[in-house]
Amino acid sequence: MEKNMYEKMVKNTREKVEVHELINFEESSEKPKVSIVVPVCNVEIYLEECLQSLMNQSLQEIEIICVNDGSTDNSLEILKKFAKQDKRFKIIDKDNAGYGHTMNIGMDMSKGKYIGIVESDDFVDENMYRDLYELAEKEHLDLIKADFNRFVKEDGELKCNYIDVAARAKDCYNKVIDPSEDKRVFNLVMQTWSGIYNREFLIKNGIRHHESPGASYQDNGFWFQTFIFAKRVYFYNKPYYFNRRDNPNSSVYNKAKVYVMNKEYEFIEQILNKNPDLKEKYIFQFSRKKFLNYIFTYNRLAEEFRLEYLAVFHKELKEADSVGEIDWTLFLEKERKELKEILEKPAEFLNKKKINEITKKKDADLKREKNLTKSLRRELKDCETRLKGQNELIYEMWNSSSYRLGRSITAIPRKYKDKSLRKEQRENVNKVVHLVYITDENYCLPTAVALTSLKINKFFDSIYKVHIFASDLSEDSKKRIYSLESENFTIDIIDVEQDKRFMTYKKGDGDLHVSPAAILKFKIPTILSRVGKVLYMDGDVLVQDDLLELYNTDIKGLYAAVVKDIISERNPKHLKFLHYKHKYYFNSGMMLLNLTKMRKDNVSKKLVEYRINGINHFMDQDALNVILGEKVCFVSPRYNFLNKFYDWWDAKRLSVFYGEVFPNTEKEAFKQAAILHLGSHEKPWKYEMGYLSQLYDKYHKKSPYSDQKLIREPLPVEENVGVRY
Repeated sequence: MEKNMYEKMVKNTREKVEVHELINFEESSEKPKVSIVVPVCNVEIYLEECLQSLMNQSLQEIEIICVNDGSTDNSLEILKKFAKQDKRFKIIDKDNAGYGHTMNIGMDMSKGKYIGIVESDDFVDENMYRDLYELAEKEHLDLIKADFNRFVKEDGELKCNYIDVAARAKDCYNKVIDPSEDKRVFNLVMQTWSGIYNREFLIKNGIRHHESPGASYQDNGFWFQTFIFAKRVYFYNKPYYFNRRDNPNSSVYNKAKVYVMNKEYEFIEQILNKNPDLKEKYIFQFSRKKFLNYIFTYNRLAEEFRLEYLAVFHKELKEADSVGEIDWTLFLEKERKELKEILEKPAEFLNKKKINEITKKKDADLKREKNLTKSLRRELKDCETRLKGQNELIYEMWNSSSYRLGRSITAIPRKYKDKSLRKEQRENVNKVVHLVYITDENYCLPTAVALTSLKINKFFDSIYKVHIFASDLSEDSKKRIYSLESENFTIDIIDVEQDKRFMTYKKGDGDLHVSPAAILKFKIPTILSRVGKVLYMDGDVLVQDDLLELYNTDIKGLYAAVVKDIISERNPKHLKFLHYKHKYYFNSGMMLLNLTKMRKDNVSKKLVEYRINGINHFMDQDALNVILGEKVCFVSPRYNFLNKFYDWWDAKRLSVFYGEVFPNTEKEAFKQAAILHLGSHEKPWKYEMGYLSQLYDKYHKKSPYSDQKLIREPLPVEENVGVRY
């Protein structure tokens, strides 16, 4: 690679985020033999063990470059303690930018002849870098890899599993190999940290980590590059590195990271496309590694993401096979069988995994149900009573004069701290959000305003895919809604027919503010047959925050995440009327739905049957509550905040019921709501409703219906209670 090009890459990395502090980087005439790069992000409980193993190295001529990637725990203080004790520890403290950026900036600032990598929750043998350095010098190597141990700690005892890095080609041990002549090296264990790399070799070939923000598995791209460019590689059959497998925060255990592996292989493919000779030479090895890692990703994903991921997997596999980029002889028989099934019978592949998981869970579910004895139920009830009392105390404390004063003093620092924490929490999650709205011609304007608020308040990197179920929508209305589309905000309008069985529906009290189109909620799992998880919202909402955090709520094994409705206590007669057996009823204006599980359990059919034959008062909501039953979890009321809350109950009672503190005034509460649900009879586009009408105008003016003036009436006198501004 040209020197100017590499220097530009180094410069871009350095300028990407703010570097707050450099420790022990003073100029020195001594050049270390090995530079060891340690990426650090919130690992305080493991960090000292890792750093102590590096301090104890028998090779003295080393530098340990620890890159703090915006840790919010005590990691930086631990790093500084070691840097004070031993000048060989060099600290880079920077804003969070992900693993790839962290590794690159550490390597860029290294001075050693060789570079090693140590993950901050692992540790190494004291002779690792002495032995590997001597072998690398003796054989003039581009890189050397040694065996390692995977370990967990149980009751303070280390339990290790020895890993032969060249287990599939043991004749590769203890000799120099050219990967272009012996491509079996691409079949060996993929990891980047059990060896060392010649720094000049990395610079000469521009070998760097992928710097995509929030991604994981960025060692894949680095690993692949080292082997396609290297000419002298060595595998040593002795273990030095101890790789932890009991860190619950490891990316291996994150089941919501959907496309991070795909992005890493897009990065590798871009490198091959820039080097046609290398692509021709290594395309089969690339395809093999790519699709095996796709299977690994598929197996670790939460169930609600699998169908969508399998569709992408199938498409890429089919394209690669059609252009002859797959050498099927490179795969083991089991691997070939799995890939062929994904290629030719993806539905069977999906169902097979479901069946296996259902079988494993069946006995556990039965056992758990039997254990829910009467005494345990009483204990749970007592616990709820105690919790209610605690919530009352918390509310009183929150509203004391001293706490109010404290909040006012710390408001700005807390705002920035919350923003920083939220940014960190978004780094390693799936950014794609599927959303569903249902509308007809009469409700198109409020739906478009709801979409406008959704678009305005999303974060730039959240990818929203909006599916709109439309019943008899005019071309003009469709055109208006499609005008909202932009990068990371796509809209798919799906024409659906309303079920004629519900067209003549009337409630006993004559209330028709809920359209029969609401029954289309029942069809979401079947219409979106390739989507595993969606966020449904009614058209009478205003979205005031990004919804990625809500979308990534873990609902594995459940039908939905919802917000409980105060009707559970406010109107227990309704629950008695339904013969409702569960403790809490929920409002269906916002539901995070696990479509995969709903399809598996044929929930759509059950909802329709109940709606026709069961006991109903509300158009769709009663059926949803009865059928989804206890297989829901409850999220914060800020995600379905009804505009009538403060008309029905005061702040204290709401706080006790929901277990989180409500503001004293409804205006303040409305401002804090992520999803403000205008779910009552009165609507701010029809009636004068003070702050709510002003807020609605803000989004209406930016909506596709800004040319249609809103004509409002005064609220009827009996409805006017509770409107305080």
